[in-house]
Amino acid sequence: MNHKALHIITLLAFVATFFANCGEEYEANIFENGKLKVVIEGQLIDSTGVSYVRVTQAAGITDSVEYFPIDNAEVSITDRRGHRYNMINTQNGYYRNYDLIGNVDQTYLLHVKIGNEVYYSHAKMPPPVLLDSISMNYNKTFNFRDTIGYYITLHSSRNDDTVQYYRIRLKVRGKEVDAPSNMMLYEDAHQLNKYSMQLPFSFAENDTVSITIYSLTSTAYEYYSSLQKLYNKQYSNIQPPSINPTSNIVGDALGIFQTSAISTYSIVIDARPMIYLHAKK
Repeated sequence: MNHKALHIITLLAFVATFFANCGEEYEANIFENGKLKVVIEGQLIDSTGVSYVRVTQAAGITDSVEYFPIDNAEVSITDRRGHRYNMINTQNGYYRNYDLIGNVDQTYLLHVKIGNEVYYSHAKMPPPVLLDSISMNYNKTFNFRDTIGYYITLHSSRNDDTVQYYRIRLKVRGKEVDAPSNMMLYEDAHQLNKYSMQLPFSFAENDTVSITIYSLTSTAYEYYSSLQKLYNKQYSNIQPPSINPTSNIVGDALGIFQTSAISTYSIVIDARPMIYLHAKK
């Protein structure tokens, strides 16, 4: 099957890869009343210049493109004080407002209008995930799980009973790691007061590694987790996957409105054993 027919989330290239191998039973879910579904992907971050909303329409089997950007939508994000930020179309279905910076614990409303159709979503920005320290060790032997090289471990603590959900994205030597390898999702519901997470990559000496941690709502975590399971085919005939991950977009559209506080840590891989204590944002 042509993956264009089932292009669900344009941000995640691995989704298209999954649907390239799926069965015909999944084809109908991008259609509604004979129309290809709209895909809305919103990301609101607590840093300037990073937030965006992307609005596209899934392409059909016979189309020569993977998706159709929608550049004539009315898009806005409103905070709890009623301050409305109109998002301006830049290109390829992307809408941005460079004055928009998210704030932790605030709830935001995403509003998208395409012709007479209205879509919306709301999400509260969770607090950032902060690390206590970062350690590094060198693995000298090859085994079924690890290759030879340097491994990074992140150490954190739980300050209360609140469950934290988050996604980690990596850049190595200034280049972002490609999906699906960069879809690293974590939650600390089953962790004790202190816990550690080893990144599933080996690094070479003198590599510069940038680690960005995005806090997620439970809804966004479940959404990305579902996509990850679809890609990894973590399901059985007894419990087949749902046709689409559950979206928090109200209206007949696919996608997600993600609100995230981010923490970024940068380190250089060094041959000397070391621990980065109290890593700074």
